[in-house]
Amino acid sequence: MLKFQRAMLAELLFTFLGVCSVVTAVVFAGVTMQLVYKGEGVGLRLLGELLPNLMPVALSYSLPFSWLATVTLVLGRMVADREITALRSAGLHLRVVVVPALALGAVVSLVALLFNGYVVPDSQRALRQGLRRYVGVFVNSLKDVDRRVTMQNGRFSFSRYEDGRFHEIELERRGGHGRLQFKIIAKSAEIFRPPEGEIEDELRFEFEEAYVLQPTETGVPKFDKYGASTLHMGRIEKIGASVM
Repeated sequence: MLKFQRAMLAELLFTFLGVCSVVTAVVFAGVTMQLVYKGEGVGLRLLGELLPNLMPVALSYSLPFSWLATVTLVLGRMVADREITALRSAGLHLRVVVVPALALGAVVSLVALLFNGYVVPDSQRALRQGLRRYVGVFVNSLKDVDRRVTMQNGRFSFSRYEDGRFHEIELERRGGHGRLQFKIIAKSAEIFRPPEGEIEDELRFEFEEAYVLQPTETGVPKFDKYGASTLHMGRIEKIGASVM
């Protein structure tokens, strides 16, 4: 009985390692493509620095499914090959099959619990802090050029970028169906940079002085002037694909 349990335990372990490798590779490829999509245009070097932080995230998804697939494959093969029937005919109880699966399942569950509780949060935190660098890398690529940046909820035009600030800018924000909510005209603005210890992926512009035009139902635009102010544009979903 012990010899059979050791053989079954070895089969479960090797099958689990094989399935986990395949599933983790597929999940890792998926989350990597998502990272590449979000950071298109920031360069392969920065993306390469963030890739190691994706492996714990991929493992957190693949471990439970891999164990489920392993038990299904191993026990399914035993049932298909009539090994369960042979064991019962030899007078062995089904616990000789259940105990190895439960023992290895308990170990996998404990490892997954500790992994998700300690390793994955650190990796996600490092990943989010790394994603914050996307904005800086992207903005630095705009130096000494005249460009227009199209965003999901608006458009941003400027004459030049130097000394960490955009100069002579026009910023539009649009709502549903592309309807203009307001337009800002300002001499200069800069993107808000949160403190190093703070995780932040929201796009915010800080203006020294801004003129705001808003459409009205009467057709006569509303005009306001503001001093130092901050505009929240929303969460950063993708960077670099729509620069012209």
